[in-house]
Amino acid sequence: MKMSVSSFESKSKVFASGLRIFLILLISVTGLFLPEVQAQEVYHPQRLMIQFSEQSGLNKQLTEVFQDRTIESFVPSTYPEIDSEDPAFRHGDNTFLHYIFEFFNSYPVQSVRPLIKSTERSALSSAFDRVYLVYISEDSDVTGTLENLLQNQFIEVAEPDYIGFGGGKLVSMGEFETTMLLPKTNPPVNDVHFNFQYGLLNTGQSIGGILGIAGADINIVPGWSLTTGNSEIVLGVLDSGMPLEHHEFEGRVFQGFNFVSNNNNYFDDHGHGASVTSIAAATGNNSGLMAGTDWQSTILPVKILDNNNSGLYSWWINGINYAVENGAHVINMSVGGSSQSTFLQNAVNSALENGVIVVACMMNENNDVTYYPAGYEGVISVGATNNKDERAEPFAWGGGSNYGNHIDFAAPGDNIASLSGNNFQSIGYWSGTSMSAPFVAATITLMLSIDPNLTRDEIYSILKETTRDRVHGNKDKTQEWEQFTGWGRIDVTAALELTLAGTFPSSVDSNQGSFQNKYGFIFPNPASDQVSVITSNEIHTIEIIDTSGRLLISIPSQQQGSKSYIDISKLSNGIYLIRYKGKNIVQTQKLIVKNH
Repeated sequence: MKMSVSSFESKSKVFASGLRIFLILLISVTGLFLPEVQAQEVYHPQRLMIQFSEQSGLNKQLTEVFQDRTIESFVPSTYPEIDSEDPAFRHGDNTFLHYIFEFFNSYPVQSVRPLIKSTERSALSSAFDRVYLVYISEDSDVTGTLENLLQNQFIEVAEPDYIGFGGGKLVSMGEFETTMLLPKTNPPVNDVHFNFQYGLLNTGQSIGGILGIAGADINIVPGWSLTTGNSEIVLGVLDSGMPLEHHEFEGRVFQGFNFVSNNNNYFDDHGHGASVTSIAAATGNNSGLMAGTDWQSTILPVKILDNNNSGLYSWWINGINYAVENGAHVINMSVGGSSQSTFLQNAVNSALENGVIVVACMMNENNDVTYYPAGYEGVISVGATNNKDERAEPFAWGGGSNYGNHIDFAAPGDNIASLSGNNFQSIGYWSGTSMSAPFVAATITLMLSIDPNLTRDEIYSILKETTRDRVHGNKDKTQEWEQFTGWGRIDVTAALELTLAGTFPSSVDSNQGSFQNKYGFIFPNPASDQVSVITSNEIHTIEIIDTSGRLLISIPSQQQGSKSYIDISKLSNGIYLIRYKGKNIVQTQKLIVKNH
């Protein structure tokens, strides 16, 4: 069943029209997250996305016209466009534009413009140079128009401009308990509400009236001693925006953009984006309201959700392009739509091909319905856990973390303290997989702050190797994937230690060059009493030496892919070298011993 609205303002007020659709949709249902709403295809009743074949005369004419009208940069409220009132159609002689003229007369078309609002160097240009956003008349039927368009041999793809939603919901504002089970020592940072952030440090404190389980967190506190981020790493947050000025993000925000209103005002008029951004990147230990996961990365805010937490896929596609074009290393998309889209998938694929990591939330219907972009191959898809280390089901407001064969990892997502609402000087509890995704996205930016050359596959392997899976009765499982939390809840410190060690996946065959001239890795690093070492099959001996070169420990290497365990409990705190030896091979890696 399709959901649409019968009346709209003129195309010159399309964004206001879109807002009215969303308002009517919201009034007609009891919430954004009920399966009977989001499992249905929701789309704009006048906007279509169309890809013409390269051989079509229409595509060639459109290309020529828009080359003459190309904008050189992102200019607020400016798109090159042809509409039914275009002066080119008023001269009587339509020979030059006859294909375009015929297109307008054969279908209920009101205007055509390139889908991607960008410069000629668009990051996604190869995938979208023949894709256009087409407005049809408000009395037209989307389904019937699409059927007619797809009968045209020169149209390769045509689909509605689908609508998706943010994947989180505000539970309460400022209703924090006055008594808590607090750590016996002072909190590790001085942010005012840190003790309510169980996702960062769970001591068993009460959150939303529910006592947690100590350790059911992302284990980040020790990791902050390794890195708190790097301003050279850019995190693109595609959401409802963020506060234009805030102490928690001071000096860290790069030029954002608003694809809802088509300007550079990325102010968050809903609150979802502020929550997501603060979870990922609020500056910690600054006597502020809260601590984020990564304190140093540069934030690139891109507004793709309106004040009802809803967004058109065309906004999302443009947002992905903008983030890639402006240097994002990681993109967080705490959004989801139930409609599969060729164009949205192409945008995601292009981002991945450009080396950008895309993280998305699973959504919140407590079922296995696939939402996008989480359902696309290559996207790191994140589900939610609660303060008891269980899959979040239900959330504080209902629903539950979605599951299925495309889930990768999990992170805390229920009753997450973060910036929110219309008052960004206060903290509220938010619930949803939207809150889980930024924990993972920011973990990746922290990993990149240590090694900016990590590939998507290397990042995935490190996360997979270091997860903690305690879902279903809190029974630990090792390296098992299941449909509810994927490989498990992330462990930030373990991931950073493995990144610092300069690792590679233990399951690859070194004869195929997958080790990239690295003959072994060590874990954890730093280590205290014992260290695990995995080597390639060229290595026959593992040694530990001090910085003066003195040999301290020597053991034979295990078979390639198997772990060797080395007792380092008698070593003093400090820096050592692991030395791998084989025929004509001697290679070293740094080992840090601490916390004896």
